[in-house]
Amino acid sequence: MVARDHPEAIRSLTLGEPPVMPLLKTTPEGNDLLTTYITTSIVPSSEAFKQGNDEEGVRRFANGVLGEGSYEKLPPPVQKRLMDNVQELKGERLSRDLFPPTTCEDVQKVKAPTLLIDGELSPKMFHLINDMLERCLPSVERAKIPAASHQMEVENPQAFNETVLAFIARH
Repeated sequence: MVARDHPEAIRSLTLGEPPVMPLLKTTPEGNDLLTTYITTSIVPSSEAFKQGNDEEGVRRFANGVLGEGSYEKLPPPVQKRLMDNVQELKGERLSRDLFPPTTCEDVQKVKAPTLLIDGELSPKMFHLINDMLERCLPSVERAKIPAASHQMEVENPQAFNETVLAFIARH
């Protein structure tokens, strides 16, 4: 949103499967994936947070994004990092403006060279969002991190870091 609203402040931009959910609504497949995401992740995690159960909220969110049972498979340091950042996640889940309106025209305002990163094994909704962003962004490169899902910086840090650092070096 900063790159959209203040393009003069951005020299380059790296986006690792950004949750630009409004773009999903523009296609039938994307709209169905968004509905599934809301019912399997947003609603259950929000309910847990409202009940004061932060760990359950984080678990439901992670499982809704990455697939049932995924939270339990995350390494303990990653689970700890998620819990360390629970206030941010709670704020997002309980926000009335969870998915600020964003259109392709908005995205076209981003003039900085942009790297879109996909995890090879990520949920389809993230690939669709990146597909749409790729069509809308005026200066875009795209990379796929092998053997990684949405937590690509954790699941394949070497490939992720090499990809990002090479992009930054070029821009």
